[in-house]
Amino acid sequence: KWARSLCEMGQEVTILAQGGRDKTEDEYGVQLWGTGIFHRLSWRRLLFTWWIRAKIKAQPADIYILHSPELLYLGKWLKKKYKAQVVYDVHEDYQANIVAANHYPPWLKRPLAHTVRVLESQSILWIDAVSYAEKCYDNILNVPPIRKFFIRNTFSFRPVENQMPTIALPDEPFMVFTGTIAYPWGIIETLEIWRKINQVKEIHLVVIGFAPQRAILESIHQKVNEWGLNNRFHLIGGQQYVAYVDILHAIRKCIFGTALYHSQPNILGKVPTKVYEFMALHKPLLYSDALLPILDQVGDIGLHDKGQHGQELWAFFEQWQRPPFPPEQYAWEQDERELHKMHAYLSPPTDEGASLMT
Repeated sequence: KWARSLCEMGQEVTILAQGGRDKTEDEYGVQLWGTGIFHRLSWRRLLFTWWIRAKIKAQPADIYILHSPELLYLGKWLKKKYKAQVVYDVHEDYQANIVAANHYPPWLKRPLAHTVRVLESQSILWIDAVSYAEKCYDNILNVPPIRKFFIRNTFSFRPVENQMPTIALPDEPFMVFTGTIAYPWGIIETLEIWRKINQVKEIHLVVIGFAPQRAILESIHQKVNEWGLNNRFHLIGGQQYVAYVDILHAIRKCIFGTALYHSQPNILGKVPTKVYEFMALHKPLLYSDALLPILDQVGDIGLHDKGQHGQELWAFFEQWQRPPFPPEQYAWEQDERELHKMHAYLSPPTDEGASLMT
C-alpha cells in the first residue's frame, strides 16, 4: 500500500524484503528485491544488516523506511555514509511482542525486549521521522511532534488489483480463521467454536495463514482427528505463506470469521488487520474480550464471544445484517493523507521525486 501510494506521488520505490532473490518490478513500477527466506531466530537474520549493505551500495536511495528494530543499526550507517533520511515504522510494540511471544526461548525474552527498547529510544536522537500504526502506540518512543506521524494499517484493494484467487474453497457454508496461526491469536478457541456449532449445524472451517511453529499444526490436526471432523476442515498455508488475494477470497466467501485473541499486553488496544479486512468485505467477526477496547474505533463488528451455545452462534451469523461500514473506518485512503504529509516533510525541495527503499 505504501509503495503504490508513493509511486502515485511520483516517487521511485524499491521494496527490499524476504522473497526470491531475483529483482523484479510490479505493474506499478515498484522494484521488488528479494533477500531470500530465513527464520526469525536464524543466524541469517542476525547478520542481515551487514549482508544487505552491498545491495544498498548498488542502489542508494534518498529515504529509507525501516520496518524492524534490528535495522536501526543499518539506518544509522545510512545516515552517516549517504546522508539519507530514515523513517522508523512502528507497526508493532516490539518490546511487548517479544515478552508475550511463544517462539522465543524464555531466558531470552526479557533481555532481548529491554535491548530492543533501548535501541529504539536511542535512535530517536538521529532518526528523521517515526510513524505509528496503532492508536495505543501513540508516541511510546517520545518523538518530537513534528517528526511523529500516525499511519494505520488500514485496508486497500490495491495490493490485489488484477489478481485472481488460486485456492479452492468449500461449496458448503464455512467459517474462517485468517492470519497468524498461533495460540495467542485464538486458533484453539476457533476450533472449539467450530466443534460446538457442528453439534447443531454442519459447517466447514477454513484456516488460512502462516504458522511460525510446526507444533501448533500438529495440535490442530490431532483435535480435528479426535472429533472426526476431517471432512469439514481445510488448512491453507500452514508452514507456507499464503497469497493475500487468497486470504481476501476466503473472507469474502465465508459466513463469519473469528478474532478470538488472548488478552495479552501486546494485543490489547490494537486493531488487528483482519478487523479492517472484514469491515471492507462486509463480513462479521466473533471476537474476544481483547477487542472490546477498540470497539469505540471500529463500531459493531459482529458478536462478542460469551460462551454462547452452538445454536445461538449459528442463528446470529446466519441472519447477520448491517449497513456497509463507512470507508473512513477501514479504508487506506484516509491514512494515505498522513503518508503524503510525512513525505512532504521529508522530501527535498526539488521538482524531481525522491527515491525510497523500504
